[in-house]
Amino acid sequence: MKILRTIPIVILLFISFAFSHSAHEISGTYGGSPMVKLELLSDQTFHYTDISNPDKPVDVSGDWHLEKNKIILSGYTSAYAFHDTWKIGDNRTAVKSRMGMSFYRLVKQVK
Repeated sequence: MKILRTIPIVILLFISFAFSHSAHEISGTYGGSPMVKLELLSDQTFHYTDISNPDKPVDVSGDWHLEKNKIILSGYTSAYAFHDTWKIGDNRTAVKSRMGMSFYRLVKQVK
């Protein structure tokens, strides 16, 4: 009986580790156009630039951390609102975000 109870626990642990991400795997430069770029460094700091709206350019730096399948940007100051929550997708090669009716998808750049 104990074996039957431990099998689901082992399966759940395996699944949780299989879909978890590390800072090293996620770190890199993501971009969708020359106007939007998100750099995630392995020391869990970031640099984000978005000049798609010339009247409200965003150029911020701060910290980032993982929460489940999302990258949360924090520790920054910005005069304008910007995409500060990104969902990891496409086999860890892209991140995507939604803010209001603005949808961004940035692809990891290969060096």
